[in-house]
Amino acid sequence: MTRMPLISQVLSFCLALVLTAPLVLLALLSLSPTTGLDFFSDPIHASIDWWHQLLFEPQWLSALTTSLLIASLSTPFAVVIALPLSCRWRLYRDKVALAILIASATVLLFPPVVVALSATRLLQAVGLFDTVLGVAFVHGLMSLPVVALLFVSRLEARPIGTFEAARALGALPIAAGAAWLLAEHRATLVGAIAVGVLTSMSEATVTIFVTDTAVRPVTREALSGLTQDMSPTSFAAFSVWLLGAGMASLFLEKFLHRRPTNHDSH
Repeated sequence: MTRMPLISQVLSFCLALVLTAPLVLLALLSLSPTTGLDFFSDPIHASIDWWHQLLFEPQWLSALTTSLLIASLSTPFAVVIALPLSCRWRLYRDKVALAILIASATVLLFPPVVVALSATRLLQAVGLFDTVLGVAFVHGLMSLPVVALLFVSRLEARPIGTFEAARALGALPIAAGAAWLLAEHRATLVGAIAVGVLTSMSEATVTIFVTDTAVRPVTREALSGLTQDMSPTSFAAFSVWLLGAGMASLFLEKFLHRRPTNHDSH
């Protein structure tokens, strides 16, 4: 295996720095000793009181529970739709499946505010505005193209020898596909679930529009704190989920990753 060229390594490092720097900044700001953003002006008196508040204050525990509930609904929604379509495209080059995947990605072409306003109108029309089910549905639509992109890219990168061997032995397409996924794409499945959860947990703009008083996930509580007293607890909330969950998912995917076997040649 050849080493990555130096320029690629530098670009990868820069990209990683750009992606992680805001999270590190948020984590540092969450250690502020006051309700303002005073960490950098008084780092000696840094405090973890805000993290304690995040984990033990009823308001934040309720918000975390709500966010996890929403993510537990929106992520399966995205995976259940994206995975079969991605498999259909990879295994059979089904153009209808590809067209649906491309259509699902159009949500990324519009500004978040436009998507949020449309989602608000839709949920109000069907009576799901400011409900967990309604928010989960919208988060699922937002996660779908991201999860689909992960599936398509990872499935294309791996051979389909396991699937073809199972089909040759008389297995049904669904059984052969399941065997192929479990043999070759366990890490991809974990990565897709992690991406879906992280997308739901970090979605802020749409969440603000489609919730009011009944549903208060982490992002709404955090942004409410920003408009009230700039509480660093808001930053702690973002940091603990985006940084912690992101790192955990990377480690899980790395642990489950398996190199292609020599007999897979397709």
